[in-house]
Amino acid sequence: MKKKSKKLPPHIVKLYRKLSALFDVRAYQWYCNFPNKDEDNVALQIDVDEQYQRLTIKYFPTFFTHTRDEQRAFLLHEFCHIITHPLVDLLYSFKAGHLVTPQQVKAESERATSRVANIIHGLLTDEYSNSKKAYRVYLQLPKRSKTKLAKSKGK
Repeated sequence: MKKKSKKLPPHIVKLYRKLSALFDVRAYQWYCNFPNKDEDNVALQIDVDEQYQRLTIKYFPTFFTHTRDEQRAFLLHEFCHIITHPLVDLLYSFKAGHLVTPQQVKAESERATSRVANIIHGLLTDEYSNSKKAYRVYLQLPKRSKTKLAKSKGK
């Protein structure tokens, strides 16, 4: 008998797509795993394969018991690993006894810093307004009305 595949709710898929744009991994292949049991108090885990441009996200059962706000935070946290994982990989290589040069560490540090700077720039210039909207929609937060904003500025 064929195992029934699990599908993600549309709000998770939409946020994933917007975060993919924000973290510049839209071209990556995306895989989902749904383990049957939880592991070490982990709700969500991402594996990044830059060489083959693949993202594998494990959705542990506990993920679906959390609030949407917590789910959003977990997903954002995992996407941040896309930026930090090359530096962590260098540390694991060094620990395993492989040569890691200062030039490699500096290059990865600069790459990660550039990615963070690009994301912040995009957020500050509203280049990622669709990502901000998806983030707000995921939480089902109401938009701030202009009248409320004007009142808060007048205080």
